[in-house]
Amino acid sequence: MRELVYFREYGLVQFLLDKMVEASLKTKAPLAETLIVSMIGKGISFHHRDLSYAIKAVKKTGGKVTQAIVIDMLSSSQGEQFCVSEVVAEIEELTVESLKTAINNKKLKAIQVICKELQERKVSLPEDLIELTITKFTERDRFTGKFNVKQAEETVLIVMSAVVAHGEVTGKTLALAIGSDYDLREALFHRHWMLSLKLAKLPFQSV
Repeated sequence: MRELVYFREYGLVQFLLDKMVEASLKTKAPLAETLIVSMIGKGISFHHRDLSYAIKAVKKTGGKVTQAIVIDMLSSSQGEQFCVSEVVAEIEELTVESLKTAINNKKLKAIQVICKELQERKVSLPEDLIELTITKFTERDRFTGKFNVKQAEETVLIVMSAVVAHGEVTGKTLALAIGSDYDLREALFHRHWMLSLKLAKLPFQSV
């Protein structure tokens, strides 16, 4: 690990990973995903392609790469920069927990990437994710008493679209929207919210 930290300055991260794979295949000892967790945890300033390369290296030796990597990214102050499609697509196990972590940490970029990947994998998402998103993104700043309405609107719509893709949106969500913060409610109803509900084939009697 120390060598990885040292050599990153010289662009040799991938070279070192190749050497580690070589040694691993010879000894038949798979590389552990803790290697990747360490790379993120150290805050190494390398390109996300290096992280993607590391994931492939672990898998090449028979090691497993789980969503613990994604959760670690989102828990690290430096980690979100690595949460891009190229990296997330390499994760074998990607579930609702990754998305919940992104929402709880209010990582908009990560939410977009994870939602897209889960949609492509046709993962059915629970409607409760919409409630969680509204709750987290309408939390008011303790000093200004405000929240970012545009960001809240954008994030809720991203999550709701992902839920709609392979899940179900019911009157519960509409009721939640009606009872949500006035600013957010106005933004959602006056823009794309009702269209999204139509896509979800929400029965009018729910209104």
